[in-house]
Amino acid sequence: MLLSLRNKLTVVVTPDTLTVSLRKRGWRSPVQELGSLSMTPEDSSPNWAAVVSALGQWLAQSKLTATDAELIISDAFTRYVFLPWSDGFQKQSEAVALARIHFDVLFGEANSDAKLSWHFDAYGKDGIACSIPKALFEALSGVLAENKIRLISVVPRFVHTFNAWRKRIAGNGLIVSVEQDLCVMGIVRDNAWRTIRTVKLSGDMTLALLAAIDREIVLQGESEQTRVYLDLNAVIDPSVFSQMERFHLLGRGLQEQHGRKIEIAGAPV
Repeated sequence: MLLSLRNKLTVVVTPDTLTVSLRKRGWRSPVQELGSLSMTPEDSSPNWAAVVSALGQWLAQSKLTATDAELIISDAFTRYVFLPWSDGFQKQSEAVALARIHFDVLFGEANSDAKLSWHFDAYGKDGIACSIPKALFEALSGVLAENKIRLISVVPRFVHTFNAWRKRIAGNGLIVSVEQDLCVMGIVRDNAWRTIRTVKLSGDMTLALLAAIDREIVLQGESEQTRVYLDLNAVIDPSVFSQMERFHLLGRGLQEQHGRKIEIAGAPV
């Protein structure tokens, strides 16, 4: 079936928020921001259980038909590693095997059953790999399948930010995506990934982010002229950064582009 004859649902999943938008079938249909729902994760369950349950309830009420879904997964659920290019890559399984070795070294065998993906911006260039818990992936894909929604894409938030703004980044700079009390920072040089790190933030968020960025630039041997591309996702007031020449604001993210709240009967709040 042609993609123009199917709806496209975009779902942003964080530990405490579910956000949904819909592009109805048709080549020129606008994106409808359907709203968001905030909730408090239960201590006795995985930190993604409440939002997956809410998604299932919303889909059951919405009764969407002929719909594809794109999932954007919070960086709170995602782990990243730098993945050097290997001329020995011949098959997808070889890239997966190398990524698993890097994840095992950094995070231990507890990450061994995670769902992996990777991103090489160009052939022969170093890249990054990312993982989300296998149980989270299976729960989300199961909820979609139960409601006859076809899953076409699962993208971590940082990767989504890069993909959405890659033309503006133009292959060079420090990309920073902020969520709640953490940020993911990755450096791209000459269309190749150089580093990727997740950093916790505490205290005054603006000051903490400025300090984390300055520290990353020093640690990675960058200069004061390095361009910094920020996706603040409405977590931090952008006014401070907009006054500094080296910072380039990429937007506030899907989650906060609207104020409407979705209503789900019986959803956890």
